[in-house]
Amino acid sequence: MEKKLTTFFSALVLAAGIAGAGIAVCFGLIAGKTSNRTVAVRGLAEREVDADLAIWPLTFTVAANDMAALNAAVKKDSETVEAYLLKNNVSKADIVKQSISVDDESQRLYGGGEQRPFRYVGKVTFLIRSSNIDAVKTADRHLRDLLAQGVLLVRDYEYQTQFLFNGLNEIKPDMIAEATVNARAAADQFAKDSGSRVGRIKTATQGLFTITDVNAAMPEKKIVRVVNTVEYFLAD
Repeated sequence: MEKKLTTFFSALVLAAGIAGAGIAVCFGLIAGKTSNRTVAVRGLAEREVDADLAIWPLTFTVAANDMAALNAAVKKDSETVEAYLLKNNVSKADIVKQSISVDDESQRLYGGGEQRPFRYVGKVTFLIRSSNIDAVKTADRHLRDLLAQGVLLVRDYEYQTQFLFNGLNEIKPDMIAEATVNARAAADQFAKDSGSRVGRIKTATQGLFTITDVNAAMPEKKIVRVVNTVEYFLAD
């Protein structure tokens, strides 16, 4: 009889222990689940900046019936173009390359048999690379002065002026900090709406910086954007 009572009490203690462990595990799971509540938010930083580099391919054509005349025309118009650029405050050091290509119209395989007025047509390109944005804009805006001097300019998509912004590294730290502050403000609002408070950061990801034109009419004005994604723990 005594042995049976001992066995009974031992089983009772074991059952109580298992039940207690089950309760502890249950509370542990609830606590763990509560402590893992998070909110993921994005923070935007945006700035308008001025382009600091212009790349301008200035292209014109010349034509003649012999190479000597073509070379003379290239020399004459090149001198005219260079004088025009210098007059409009484009530095000679900013004229980084001059290239020329020549087509022999008599060697065309496909032309419909039409009579062409000149045998040789040359295309000359001055590549201007300048940090003087205003000078490039002014020179580009008054190209009619070159036309008045007989220079046959080529204007098409291939020879568009590019305005670039190279100062990204200087503004990166401040923009990342601003985006993070904006992300925290969004997290605070989420927490407030849910009756919680924002805890420490769980994960943070810096987005890519993008640089776009303000609009098509103002390519020298840029918008720099970055979006950071930050995940915060929430606490009651």
